[in-house]
Amino acid sequence: MERRLKIPGVMHVGIMPIPPMPENTEYVKAGPVTIGVEYRYLTLDMVMAEFKKQNRPPEEIPDPATIATEEGVSIHVMGDVGGDLKEYVRFDCLSSGPHYHYIGHKRDFPDYGDHSVVAGIDPISIGEPIPWALDRLRHRLPEMLAFAGRKDLAEKVKGNAEYEAALPEVAQAAKRASARSEEAAKAYGGMKGSAAASSG
Repeated sequence: MERRLKIPGVMHVGIMPIPPMPENTEYVKAGPVTIGVEYRYLTLDMVMAEFKKQNRPPEEIPDPATIATEEGVSIHVMGDVGGDLKEYVRFDCLSSGPHYHYIGHKRDFPDYGDHSVVAGIDPISIGEPIPWALDRLRHRLPEMLAFAGRKDLAEKVKGNAEYEAALPEVAQAAKRASARSEEAAKAYGGMKGSAAASSG
């Protein structure tokens, strides 16, 4: 995993992030990719329940004491693999500890297997995370997809008119997601607890 860590700002290489919750995610078809925009609300109970559902081994489950409640907007960049959507880049624009993921899959990284490279978003230097994430989608997504193992998808995104045309709708979806905090909390069952930003 050492080679995957050798980019500036990387926090760690670790477990796959918790998938988006479909009931709180708006999907936008953007040419060769699909972008999911989610209002994300995670608690300790929800994180542990998801890990149990995934049958994660004990070494992949973080110490509950390190998990804190998180909420905010997550932007998921996905590509089609045999009729299924796989996530490759994620921006977790959370209320505290905002970060982003390069999500690698075993089919693209047989030596590493499924993994996530996580880097922090520094709101002091870049400002609000959501506008920064939207700017990355417009200007840097091909490079990010390539690092996530999908150079083929990266080439399809470059200069793609359908992709460019969909970005304003992604921005509007992010605004709608930001306004859904109370609704999303109710949809998640109003559970109280804590949740890890890096698990998101």
